[in-house]
Amino acid sequence: MNKEIKLGILALVTIALSIWGYKFLSGKNLLSGDRTYYGLYDNVQDVTTASKVQINGVVIGTVISIKPLPENVRKIKLGFTVNKDIRLPKNVVADLRAEGPLGGKVIELVFDKMCTEGSDDCLEEGATVASK
Repeated sequence: MNKEIKLGILALVTIALSIWGYKFLSGKNLLSGDRTYYGLYDNVQDVTTASKVQINGVVIGTVISIKPLPENVRKIKLGFTVNKDIRLPKNVVADLRAEGPLGGKVIELVFDKMCTEGSDDCLEEGATVASK
């Protein structure tokens, strides 16, 4: 094989691994297949991308995006992922809480029971959950 072709392949692999590594370090694994949901909040101070999403203290996902709504800039839309094995019910509430005394915030998902695969009480991927 020609040296230029080998160098080109090496450059493409390096670029692809760099993009994947950057996304992974910022809290989004491109290969995971996690489900994405959204919540609307008035104040997201101390929330960053890669902040934890948890159920009763167990980390099940991360915050992946923080954007103001174009039609109402007083509301902030947080995008977060949840492990693909966890199905959220329609009555879930995404509560923004302090992580500890030193600062930082986490999203605590509050609900009574998990929904079962294929049932009508499951939240669709990409849905906006109730938040407080």
